Amino acid sequence: GQVKCIFEDSGHNLWIGTGNGGLDLFDRKTKVFTHFRHSKENKRTIGSNDIKRMFEDSRHRLWIGTNDSGLDLFNKQTGEFIHFTNDPNNKNTVSANSIFSINEDDENNLWIGTENGGLSVFNPEKKLFYTFQNDVVDNTSLSCNSIYEIYKDRKGDLWIGTFNRGLDIVNPDARKFAHYKHILNKNSLSNNNVLCIYEDSKKNIWIGTDGGGLN
Repeated sequence: GQVKCIFEDSGHNLWIGTGNGGLDLFDRKTKVFTHFRHSKENKRTIGSNDIKRMFEDSRHRLWIGTNDSGLDLFNKQTGEFIHFTNDPNNKNTVSANSIFSINEDDENNLWIGTENGGLSVFNPEKKLFYTFQNDVVDNTSLSCNSIYEIYKDRKGDLWIGTFNRGLDIVNPDARKFAHYKHILNKNSLSNNNVLCIYEDSKKNIWIGTDGGGLN
């Protein structure tokens, strides 16, 4: 199957997320694969076989973003999955079921980038979501409701890579978004589709785009 993401956890195990074959765990010590597949008959299995993103939080919990079934939390002790999905009638659920990106702020809240649903912030203790979405009359709101990437820099600010609306930066405390976009200027962002973000040892931020190269 198509491999969509590879993640190394704190125990140096490799997790492989596929496009239609579920989630695989590779134990480097034993060289053995464990397969996690969705089953309609068992609600404790992984929510989908289409995996977009994996993330290990500060408490070493593994979160899985699926392409069509929301956010999953893996219980390492039982091998079971807890599901968090969108409920259109409940604003405190995740805002969409297609999860492209996951990160954690300094207060241990999860920031979840969705397709067409904006940015959902999850408090794991209260088990409640709060969502940021674009507001066309507010220049400090999220610039786009489809989020490809979320990256936390050394200062704790979050860099948000969007679909066709450029790069946003937000301080989790202030919760106001600043924007960088491609304009007719050679020193602006080269393309508004931002796929990946990384801070190097010299505190430079590198931004990979779809069609505009590397910034």
